[in-house]
Amino acid sequence: MRKGLLYFVLVLQVFVLGGIAASHYMTLQLGERIVLETEPIDPRDLFHGDYVILNYDVSTLSTNLIEEGTELDERDRIYVILEQSDSVSKAVRIVKTKPELKDGQVALKGIVRYIDSYQRNVRIDYGLERYYIEEGTGASYERDPADKVAIRVSSWGQSTIEELIYSQ
Repeated sequence: MRKGLLYFVLVLQVFVLGGIAASHYMTLQLGERIVLETEPIDPRDLFHGDYVILNYDVSTLSTNLIEEGTELDERDRIYVILEQSDSVSKAVRIVKTKPELKDGQVALKGIVRYIDSYQRNVRIDYGLERYYIEEGTGASYERDPADKVAIRVSSWGQSTIEELIYSQ
């Protein structure tokens, strides 16, 4: 009985880890590509190596974009609806429930970090704020930072960074 339970737990763990990996792979393969403007900062983490912190234009948004009648609190899960504008995507609305999208729109899931009622803006984290880079390349990112990031967003709401884009 115990041996069977042990095998079940091991198989369950393999399926969960495989599902996470498959979900990221499917997002990169099937997700809709959007481009966001960013201002990277290059820190270093002793345990994880070099990475770039990305601050997106859509990370701090006006409270005017919040859907009418919606009250937001810190740590609320929200969707930011983006539309293509020129070569980058811009936020057009913030909602609490998964929205019906029009053609050319993408919903990016995020979490409200704080609401500044004085400046009338909301800070949102998308889970895309860190991009790990090759060890020892941090100095080159500081000298020549990327100004845009290509992201893939799946139909089920998962998102992942595809690449950093440099304007030459």
